[in-house]
Amino acid sequence: LRSNAGLTQKQIADELGMKPEDKEALYFACLLHDIGEIYISGDILNKNGKLTELEYQIEKNHVVYGSNLVKQLLKPEPRRDDIAKYILQHHERYDGKGYPYGLKGKNIELASRIIMVADAVDAMLSKRSYKTSKSLAETIKELKLNKGTQFDPGVVDVMIRVLYERSAAK
Repeated sequence: LRSNAGLTQKQIADELGMKPEDKEALYFACLLHDIGEIYISGDILNKNGKLTELEYQIEKNHVVYGSNLVKQLLKPEPRRDDIAKYILQHHERYDGKGYPYGLKGKNIELASRIIMVADAVDAMLSKRSYKTSKSLAETIKELKLNKGTQFDPGVVDVMIRVLYERSAAK
């Protein structure tokens, strides 16, 4: 997540009442959430257009790779296992249609639900090689459309409030 998204995840964590130690683990998970992509071919990561089913299956493995890598790299870190779990679950969907395990609702760690929303907002607002950026209004519309299916409704509500506050402050 870009630094703006990092600030956003902190605001969301604050509003949702996360404990300081959980916020610290969330912060590190945000920084490292896609580190597993180092094991995914650049041809897949940088592809213009839609991935094939096989490419998508390969790309989905980045959460497992990232989680395992964090467990290896952060041996002395006391929250290492939490950080790894947050990374592993950051593509789980609120409706249970995510990956890698198809977890649903509150069975997904709150930190992972925050990462999912912050990462999605960052992706929508950013221009990528394969897409143009969305406007703030389009991003908020997309969040509302996927509230309760892809995204945790409570996290979405806070994210929308944060986005409105940020745009009003400009």
